[in-house]
Amino acid sequence: MTGIARAKHASITTIYRVLKEYYTPLPQKNKTLPTVLYFDEFKSVKESSGTMSFVFMDGQTRQLLDIVENRKLNSLKKNFYSYAYKTRATVQYIVIDMYKPYVTLVKKLFPNAKLIIDRFHIVQHIGRTFLTHRIQQMNQLNRKKYQEEQQYKHLKKYWKLLQKNAWHLEHKKQVWHPSFRAHLTESEVVDRLLSYSPELKQGYGVYQDFLAAVRTKDSHWFQELLKQNYSHLPEKYATTIKTFKQYQEGILNALEQPYSNGSLECLNNHIKALKRNAYGFRSFYHFKLRILLTLGTTLTHKNSLKFLE
Repeated sequence: MTGIARAKHASITTIYRVLKEYYTPLPQKNKTLPTVLYFDEFKSVKESSGTMSFVFMDGQTRQLLDIVENRKLNSLKKNFYSYAYKTRATVQYIVIDMYKPYVTLVKKLFPNAKLIIDRFHIVQHIGRTFLTHRIQQMNQLNRKKYQEEQQYKHLKKYWKLLQKNAWHLEHKKQVWHPSFRAHLTESEVVDRLLSYSPELKQGYGVYQDFLAAVRTKDSHWFQELLKQNYSHLPEKYATTIKTFKQYQEGILNALEQPYSNGSLECLNNHIKALKRNAYGFRSFYHFKLRILLTLGTTLTHKNSLKFLE
């Protein structure tokens, strides 16, 4: 905006005022929705009514549709009630993360839509569970003993290898690791780390099984994993399994359908970069205006584009 103001010998306030004049949202009666929707959120500005703002995208064209200032249920209901019932009934799939208000919203306002839990959030959930397990095992080590002190350092230094998908580990090329004083592959390093704790090894196996089930999109395998007994592992695993069972229908849909929130997460990264490059925004309206101008399709007036040129 500063660059445009300098080029046109005008103030930044004037630039915003002109942009506001050409901001033409779609009329209520002409508002439509695609058959596939992606839901997500991002951190809003300080003066916003909510900490997180809601954003949704067309799952087929990957086009940003709109931004809602607050992601709370009442705000979302108010926004989507502006669409006719017949329009909302045309939506077939909605991709979300594990946020309860989204589930409530979909069940109440989208009669024919099936929920899909984004696969990234499924993996992230079980990944955090195993991460917590590793930290718990590290804290149980007696660091006054030399051997356990070395184990602690190894588990802390090579934690990324433990979080990595097992099928992505290097198992041929050996590299010198001063901590072990040996040439080892990534797979060999992981084997040594897991040898420190039988319980951590069991947790690692559970973690990798869930990753493999999601990667191969094997819904039957995922259901079998949910039925297993995890009482021998920390309570965090039971909590995660309980969450997976709660969202089981959406997770199974995610393993059977090709839709994912990847493109929306990419758009959120662009929004964060825009916010950072502008050194933040005070007004949510200005923030939304800039996002729609850069990434959306709401600013459609040809004269606004001529002005910016």
